[in-house]
Formats: sequence, structure tokens, C-alpha cells
Amino acid sequence: MRESKGIQHELAHVLGKCAGSLSRLGRYTEANADGQECLAVGIPIGDNPEYRYGYMVLAEILAREEPPDWEKADQYLEEAFRALRDAGAPAARLARLRRDEGARQLAERAREIFSETHARPFLREAEGFLGGAVTD
Repeated sequence: MRESKGIQHELAHVLGKCAGSLSRLGRYTEANADGQECLAVGIPIGDNPEYRYGYMVLAEILAREEPPDWEKADQYLEEAFRALRDAGAPAARLARLRRDEGARQLAERAREIFSETHARPFLREAEGFLGGAVTD
């Protein structure tokens, strides 16, 4: 039986959060497995907010390995930031240009994602966007 996109979304979310928790506990082998599974579930359904977290966790794990795999960690981090960019701020900007009522909601969602992931440059962009560029 094929799972719905909603179930796949939830699974990717849970796997990403589990990978992050396991990584913080120092259980890197398990964290890596959950992070890889998060990507395997999230990427095919285009679930950017979920799989970007998997990329971030995997980048952290690779940086902690002995010896660290900095090149692969950088690639994973770049993919995480690409997913972050795709997740919110550009959509909000386009909605504003279209004078779409949902622009503020998109920008607030982007700010929330960027805040959760400590993506400060993108967070500042979303906050600047909300600071006056978007009308209620």
C-alpha cells in the first residue's frame, strides 16, 4: 500500500527530529541512519522544511567524524540552506509582488523556519521583509 503525502511528510519530520536528538546524544551511527532516511522520504515528495533538517544533522555528523569529512559536510550544509531559501522568503517576496494576502503568512513561516534552524542571514531577511515591506 502506498503512503499518502501527509504521512510521508510526518515521517520525514519525525526522522529529522530523531536524527537531531540522536546526534546531540552522541549516537552518530543511529543519527546518520535516521538523517539518511529523512532525505530518502523527504526529497521525493519535495518536503523542503523537513529534509533540510536531515541535511543539517548529516553535515554536523560528518564534521564530528574522525577525520572530519569537511567537503561532504559543506555540501550537505549548502543543500540545507538551498532548501531553506526555497522554503519561504522567495515565495513571500513573490506573493508580495502579486499583492497576495498570504504574503505575510509566508514571510512569518519563513521567519519561523529560519529561527528554528538558526539561519541568521535568512532570518534577518525575513524579519526585514516583515518590518514594513508587507502590508496587512
